[in-house]
Amino acid sequence: MTGLGNVFDAAEVDEDVPRGPDLELDVQAPRSALGRDDGWEVEVPPQLLADGVLVPRHIAPGDASDRLRLHLSAAMPAKARLRLRGAGGVIEGGRPGDLFVTVTVVDDPPARGLPVLAWALIAAAIFAAVIVAAVR
Repeated sequence: MTGLGNVFDAAEVDEDVPRGPDLELDVQAPRSALGRDDGWEVEVPPQLLADGVLVPRHIAPGDASDRLRLHLSAAMPAKARLRLRGAGGVIEGGRPGDLFVTVTVVDDPPARGLPVLAWALIAAAIFAAVIVAAVR
């Protein structure tokens, strides 16, 4: 599993080992994804562009190849940049770069159809109408 790193801190690694490219990803997170104990899954392609070239990203053992689970604070600002150390581009014989994820918080889409309470009221009204009709 990759770790969340401070965007401003330099990584403590052996500088003699070549390093893969850093990769960028922009995602939109619904407001309901903030502060969830189980995190929020986002789809991430196994390859991302780096300098106009598709580069495979590092996928840690046990991680899904097509998504990441992000744990976003309930107090996260409307736009934030996260640094996932070691989740960036890979190169032969080197260590992976970092994956920078820019998260933009968006309002949840409106609920489709009627809310549950509305359906319950409709069902109760129909039930009452059937009872009244049966009694007459």
